[in-house]
Amino acid sequence: MGADRINKHIAMRTSELLTEDERSVAWLSRQSGIPYPTLERVMRGEARLTMGMLASVAAALRVPVADLLEGLDQER
Repeated sequence: MGADRINKHIAMRTSELLTEDERSVAWLSRQSGIPYPTLERVMRGEARLTMGMLASVAAALRVPVADLLEGLDQER
């Protein structure tokens, strides 16, 4: 599985979790400390998350990193 596919999946899961909590990317940026333009590029699939950014996103959303990867093994 390629890195682009993994990043797209993480962006999709992040978007789902933000929607469930009625939160925005701007909120996630403030909570995670990741600059808004960077998160916007990540969410559009134009940039990749680092492991540190992934951990920051998970912490801001108050979920384990595994929740952001949920369902990845079922994609084809």
